[in-house]
Amino acid sequence: MYIKTIGNRQKLYDVFWPIWIIILFPPFLFISMIVNYVIDSVVIGAVLIATKAQIEWKKCIIPISKAWFIGILIDVLASISLLILEESNVINTFNPLSCLSIVVFSGILIGLYNFKLFKKQGLEKRIYIKTAIAMGILTAPWLILLPKELQAAITGK
Repeated sequence: MYIKTIGNRQKLYDVFWPIWIIILFPPFLFISMIVNYVIDSVVIGAVLIATKAQIEWKKCIIPISKAWFIGILIDVLASISLLILEESNVINTFNPLSCLSIVVFSGILIGLYNFKLFKKQGLEKRIYIKTAIAMGILTAPWLILLPKELQAAITGK
């Protein structure tokens, strides 16, 4: 940490923050975020191509990035809610179907956000509805439904 004085104001900087953030979050997190961005891009691109949307690809970068960010946020919230429900013994996460409501709710949230996001892009109604439905269904956190034993085998934990 160091303090930088600008005029009569002082700012405290944490030099080690980027190093600690990398140590705290394993590389798997960054890889999954990149894969998530690619999946979101492919889903949105496929819907736009299939519906013959008249939009420049350059204009898609910001909406795809926003959809990706909110999707990650919703996935994190789904994981946190799953953890809270498991700790309070409301659901049994060893039974994957008990987590289905969280996946469905997350998919609905993703779909609603993408509906609003792509409606603002000036697309035809049929296109932004199809985009929202595709994003809600295909990018929901389906991995939550994997049994814990399989998750442990995959992650090695």
